[in-house]
Amino acid sequence: MRMVDLSVPISNRQKELGSKPGGIPEIEYFDHKQGAATMKQIFQCKDEDFPVHGEGWAVEEIFLTAHTGTHMDAPWHFGAISEGKPAATIDQMPLEYGYSNGVVLNFSDFAEKHNTLKIGVADLQAELNRIGYQLQPLDIVLIYTGWDKKWGTSEYDKRPQPGMTRESTLWLIEAGVRLVGTDGFGWDVDFDTMRNEYIATGNKDGLWEGHFAGLTRSYYQMEKLTNLNLLPSYGFKLSCFPIKIEKASAGWVRAVAILDE
Repeated sequence: MRMVDLSVPISNRQKELGSKPGGIPEIEYFDHKQGAATMKQIFQCKDEDFPVHGEGWAVEEIFLTAHTGTHMDAPWHFGAISEGKPAATIDQMPLEYGYSNGVVLNFSDFAEKHNTLKIGVADLQAELNRIGYQLQPLDIVLIYTGWDKKWGTSEYDKRPQPGMTRESTLWLIEAGVRLVGTDGFGWDVDFDTMRNEYIATGNKDGLWEGHFAGLTRSYYQMEKLTNLNLLPSYGFKLSCFPIKIEKASAGWVRAVAILDE
């Protein structure tokens, strides 16, 4: 069995790139000497009482949003009502959604081959035909764009990113998929593309259309994954359970692919 880590780290290095939608984490580290000072106050002990003289515990304090780093969006992120009832929050995700068969659809060269960045239903069908796979209920579908290779650089949010449409998102859900993911910044095309299209055409239907598909059909999605290029198209398991934050729109996730060898 081989495991592949599909999550990016939450790091202070993101501060160097400036403010990004989704949140920049602030991590304050307290080392072992600082930990010893705290422990001496609590336990009324001395430096020589620690196994290593003057060194106690190390801790961190972190300020971040639930959408920082590799995370999973819940239907509540898309709107208050989904499928005509209150949308589920991340702590309500059915556990069976988080462990299932994985499928990787490769759109890393999509922008070069098409005059659009929007991945439609026909594109999904063509890629599934290429890899010779038919979707099964509860498959976890991962969209590989190659966007993650710019993670941690100033280029990360400065190039066009392929993304899903309302129709292609709903098509996956109708096939029985309940959890999807992307190595891109988000599930839709990049913000600049959405904004420029809206300004040019006035068409509001293109604004966050992949996400807003969740108002019609409930689903969960992961964003900012990595290492999808290390996976086969199918034939592996995915473990991706979000942190259980009460009533939250998202939760950080440690996504891991499990491959038999």
